[in-house]
Amino acid sequence: MTLIKTAGSEAANTYADADDVAAFVPSTPYVASWEAVEDAENLILRARFALDALAFAGVPVSQSQALPWPRFAVAHPSGGMWDTTLVPVPIKNAQAWIAAYLSSIPATDADPFGSDDTTWKISQLSIGPISLSFVKGAPSPGKVFVANVVRPYLAQYGLVGPRGAVRLTR
Repeated sequence: MTLIKTAGSEAANTYADADDVAAFVPSTPYVASWEAVEDAENLILRARFALDALAFAGVPVSQSQALPWPRFAVAHPSGGMWDTTLVPVPIKNAQAWIAAYLSSIPATDADPFGSDDTTWKISQLSIGPISLSFVKGAPSPGKVFVANVVRPYLAQYGLVGPRGAVRLTR
């Protein structure tokens, strides 16, 4: 599949391309795994889907744009607003970071953005007057990576909504 990164386009399917990822990967621990990738476009697209699960700040510039970015009403940390004709570099970097992360996971492993562990586990057990507490299992490793690494990176630029916010899709 061809990567189309024209900001605001109805045909766009990515924020970053292979050149963007190659420029960002040296700042991650995934250099060796990214250099060994055979299907970079597939990982870049998968990374964009994972990134778009975040609740972003602001609102899309156009109802016809294929992707959530560019957006209106997103304050730039140095003052003013982010340019509404471009996708901010930190968004491209976040997609690159997720793609690089995906390159480190063997193809034979389960999808890191797949289903969460939905089994119930005992989180507390008391004996006298019996008390049990249960919690659902852990979220998928990819979702943990995005929540603990990518989201805080984007938050410092004011590009994501508050923690715990979810993306509304109509």
